[in-house]
Amino acid sequence: MIKVNCSKEKSKKNSEKKKEKEVLFLKFSEILQKIENTSSRLEKQNILSKYISEIIKIDETAVISILFMCSASVFSSFENLEMNIGEKTIQQICAECCGFEVKTLKKEFIKVGDYANIVYENKNKKNIKKFFDGSNKQENLGVVEVFEMLRQLCKVQGAKSGEFKKMLVIDKLRRASPLECKFIIRLLDAKLKIGLALQIILISFAMAVDIDPDIIKDAYNRRPDFIYLIKTTFKNKNCLSKDIYHLCTGIPLKPMLASPATSVQMVFDKLNEFVAEYKYDGERIQIHSFFDNNEQKVEEENKVFTEHIKNDDIRPDNIQKDWFGVGVNTQQKDDIKSAKQNKNILYNKLFSRNSENISEKYDDIAKIKFHEKSYILDGEVVAYKGNEIQPFQILATRKRKLEANKESVQKVGVCIFVFDILYFDGKELLDLPLKERINILITNFEEIPGVLQFTKSINSNHQIEEINDFFNKACRENCEGLVLKDLSAKYKPSHRSNKWIKLKKDYIENIGDSLDLVVVGAFFGKGKRTGKYGGFLLACYNEEEDQFEPVCKLGTGFSDENLETFSKNLKIISNDEVEKYKISRQSKILPDVYVDPSYVWEIKAASFSLSPLYKAGEKEVGKEKGISLRFPRFLKEREDKSKEMATTTKQIVDMFYLQENNVFSDKKTEHSSEDMWN
Repeated sequence: MIKVNCSKEKSKKNSEKKKEKEVLFLKFSEILQKIENTSSRLEKQNILSKYISEIIKIDETAVISILFMCSASVFSSFENLEMNIGEKTIQQICAECCGFEVKTLKKEFIKVGDYANIVYENKNKKNIKKFFDGSNKQENLGVVEVFEMLRQLCKVQGAKSGEFKKMLVIDKLRRASPLECKFIIRLLDAKLKIGLALQIILISFAMAVDIDPDIIKDAYNRRPDFIYLIKTTFKNKNCLSKDIYHLCTGIPLKPMLASPATSVQMVFDKLNEFVAEYKYDGERIQIHSFFDNNEQKVEEENKVFTEHIKNDDIRPDNIQKDWFGVGVNTQQKDDIKSAKQNKNILYNKLFSRNSENISEKYDDIAKIKFHEKSYILDGEVVAYKGNEIQPFQILATRKRKLEANKESVQKVGVCIFVFDILYFDGKELLDLPLKERINILITNFEEIPGVLQFTKSINSNHQIEEINDFFNKACRENCEGLVLKDLSAKYKPSHRSNKWIKLKKDYIENIGDSLDLVVVGAFFGKGKRTGKYGGFLLACYNEEEDQFEPVCKLGTGFSDENLETFSKNLKIISNDEVEKYKISRQSKILPDVYVDPSYVWEIKAASFSLSPLYKAGEKEVGKEKGISLRFPRFLKEREDKSKEMATTTKQIVDMFYLQENNVFSDKKTEHSSEDMWN
């Protein structure tokens, strides 16, 4: 008689039933492939929203993994946790998958331009079949399982962490299909290359849960945290409205932005009662101060997936403590433990406009308690010495990491000029008019000279001549110009609003603002620039098409050191890869080489012009010509901006009409109030 272990059989059946309900990574990969195969933004939204709707019926928690991976990330930007998988490690992983030597893989990459596609295209070859027939058989991978593995990579530390990361990844790749391998490898590189912008992801989620997309976008801008967004939505699915979403101290908002103008008269024509403030040449900063109970709340909300990260079987027990750390959360946990004994402890965090935690960069400021109550302040940090504002280039010498930053903190003093308060003593202030927010700020906070000061300002009771004089004074004091704000304006995160108008000193009667453009191509240098790049092709970001549209060729404003650095750091991509990197080829100006569009530069130009050589804004202008820049010059690299935060096509069209008509009108500024998604 054959004996049957009933408990094992029952466990096996339960496991099989669980597998049937599990959200499979293969299905997710097939959806990503469908999205890659279409260039239509609306079709991408429909594909993704339909898929999310299906997943909600199976496992709501899996939606968190899906939204993170759709954005090619595994943690929110404010958590400062990255996989740190270098190109060399990716090459080694892909070479092993394909049965190649690394040098063979590199040659193949020159032709194909994508490591993920090399693995995918070699799926039927014997060498890759041998890899897949190795110690682990192919089996169904879950979406959450892959996501947890990617999160593990962010936590691995130690001298041999690179080797251990390879082991973690290869363990999953052995069990994956070639299509799954393709997207796992792309996720390692934090680039899906399928034209899936954040805006599309959020709209798709909104469609799936049947809520106004503007509510979801606004909620994310107030609190850019997928875990909170999804959990709050599902928790309140019977009463979805904008009132269920709240900001949180310790998690950065997307900052409100200003629209450009080219004269003071324009501001008087547009705004009624306003305040004119100095526009400082520094780095946008948010100061968050909060008590321990809020920190525990944030930790608990983000625990949903970190608690699932377990020790992997492929890691030897005797080395797991050395290789698997908890990163930045160690100090937070110690702080929370301490705070239980003292409920009055306040924690400070500083964030950039890109939602990155920059507390270590400005550690000297982060240590200071500016008030006994919790708050969120909005301002600009500048290099400061002897009661004078120093050039931005000096501020840029501050390092991001504390250990590397000790010397620069001593050399480069900083001061924060605060111009807004968004949260105070448990109350959100975003919906209050600016006039009331300013009153709360100056009533409850005291200036510390050379450390924290209020932005210099005057109100609109002054005449145009006095505002002009104030503008000139700001420029003499090393500021960029003025920001003029409607005193009735609410604070709208991520909006570039006509209620805030910036007036900058360069080319004041021309384009009115500098542009943040993405480098998409390079031209080989001649003469003194032989051996390095001598010029570059720059592009704006078309949000509607989710692609980068060239607007000018740039060759001035660089130092020799700039050119050496850029020639070394810019990563060449193959011509076959251009579309996958979302670079438009409509321009008639073709570079010698295309490059990975990951660098954002601040550019100034004399004016805009129409050109048959460029196609940016062609649909809006309607003259079979696009918009280009006259006499562009390089100002500085914008390390604080991602490529999606570059100046948009809509902004350029808006500024072009502003230049042409020299007035604000509803028709010409219809693009200005759009979400800027930064």
